Amino acid sequence: MEKEIELSELWRIVKQRLKMIFFLMVLFVTATGSLCFFVLPQKYEATATILVQVTESDQNSFNNVMANQKLVKTYGDIIKSRQVADAVIQNLGLNMKTEELLDRVEVSAPSESLVTSITVTDESPSMAAKIANGFAATFHQKIQMIMKVDNVSILDRAKVGPSPEPVFPKPYLFMGAAAVIGMMVGIALAFLFDYMDKSVKTEEQVEQILGVPVLGAIADFEKMKINPGSLRVDKRGRRSAREVRGSVS
Repeated sequence: MEKEIELSELWRIVKQRLKMIFFLMVLFVTATGSLCFFVLPQKYEATATILVQVTESDQNSFNNVMANQKLVKTYGDIIKSRQVADAVIQNLGLNMKTEELLDRVEVSAPSESLVTSITVTDESPSMAAKIANGFAATFHQKIQMIMKVDNVSILDRAKVGPSPEPVFPKPYLFMGAAAVIGMMVGIALAFLFDYMDKSVKTEEQVEQILGVPVLGAIADFEKMKINPGSLRVDKRGRRSAREVRGSVS
């Protein structure tokens, strides 16, 4: 029973502030949508993959295969080195600093795999593919000089699809999250305002505070749209039904 009373009280507080909660939800969604569609730049991803080749003799040797798998992580570190990045900038004629370029590159080398993925994020899908392929080609050339090995080949080159989809921002996902956040903020404010409001608004609150039942209440003539000056009583102190109806606008 106490749980039902508590739930009804919570619903009463939320119900009193439904307009405010709905307003905050609309405000958060509108602001987020405006940021996603008009302010935040769209970013695209492109991925190129390289393969550590395994010779026929290596396939028959478990230790050689394991050694190549360990080299994959080393290759990933070399791909994101300043030496390779500077070479990519020079080869592609990019107008950016080395650190700025490396911030756009992610190298993924899953365990127990000889494949390494080079993913580049850029505001242009074609530029993202161009940079990803540039890193793959430059690494393929540099690795021969750096480690004196020739067991790396380009498996897949990055390509731009007919209708590339941006990976950031995700407008509808962000707007849905904004609606939830706006609702939570509105509910929190509703409880805060109710906690700070010490006024008595209902007969039930009077009974709870005083501990006695309410016998009567004074009507609000303005809300009832009744003109107090038009009230007339007969000798017995009663109003006629016609006069009551006539005083209500």
